[in-house]
Amino acid sequence: MSPAERKDQWRNIHRFCHDEPAAITVLEQARTVLGDHGRHDDTCLQLRAALDHVSVESR
Repeated sequence: MSPAERKDQWRNIHRFCHDEPAAITVLEQARTVLGDHGRHDDTCLQLRAALDHVSVESR
């Protein structure tokens, strides 16, 4: 799978703000989700999941 296809897959999986987020397993996935949901508020479950992953990665 190409990097572009992988990003498209992540965008599809994390498309809806109020769906239970799929597991974010790599930093690049978190960055993609943050790019799509970064301006949303704290009710966006996708944004919260991506921020949680980034905070774990930075420890």
